Parts: sequence; C-alpha cells; structure tokens
Amino acid sequence: MELQKRFSTYGICEMTQIDPARNRYRYYYIAIQPGLFEVAVQRRWGRVGRQPRGKNTFFQELQDAVHFANRLFRSKTRRGYHELSIPGKG
Repeated sequence: MELQKRFSTYGICEMTQIDPARNRYRYYYIAIQPGLFEVAVQRRWGRVGRQPRGKNTFFQELQDAVHFANRLFRSKTRRGYHELSIPGKG
C-alpha cells in the first residue's frame, strides 16, 4: 500500500469536514513555511466561522517537516476531511 503524500516541499493545504446530519462543520489548515533558522509546520483547526486554534512545530530539515505534514494530512483524510479545491488549479 502506497502512502498518500500531499507535500513534497513548502506549501499550504486547507481541508474541511462538513456533515450537517452530525452537526460537523470543521476545518484544518497545514502549511510548511520557511523560517529564519528553521522550517515551520503551522496547523490551524476549529469550527467553520469560529476563531481557530493553532500550533507551530519547528524542524531543522525540510525533509522532516514534509514527513510530519504528510502524516498529518493522511490522518485527517482518514477521519473524513477533504481538501478544498483551488479555483484554476486541477
């Protein structure tokens, strides 16, 4: 079984989980961004329309940040989140 990979370098991924029958209106945001001395993986999550929660995790190497972000992406897709489509792309 091939692991699902979303990130290969710096980038942003926005995901949602909308299920009105279960009153679920959630979103999750993952971004890999360069920092001054380290690579940052930013995470933001919460209910759609509310103030988000967030957490930053820092890595010395881009490869480690990409691995961590892809692991988060796989975890969220297994839980029912879907990536938002970007107009004009794909």
